[in-house]
Amino acid sequence: SSSNYKAVLDNTRRIPVFIKVWSPTCVHCKAFAPLWENITNRPEFQGKVIFADINSMAHYFLCKRFPGSAT
Repeated sequence: SSSNYKAVLDNTRRIPVFIKVWSPTCVHCKAFAPLWENITNRPEFQGKVIFADINSMAHYFLCKRFPGSAT
């Protein structure tokens, strides 16, 4: 969300951050969702990688910071 966006990105100095920008109306986003869930729930990534996602319809102006995002 816009409230914790900066905190998540500031953490990139310590561990990698992957951000999924998605739209609830996007067919490709819906198709990718199960794979994203599988990857984000793997125990080998816990504490080593931050996975974040942003709903582009709920956080439109935040998502404009990501060129090519699902807005």
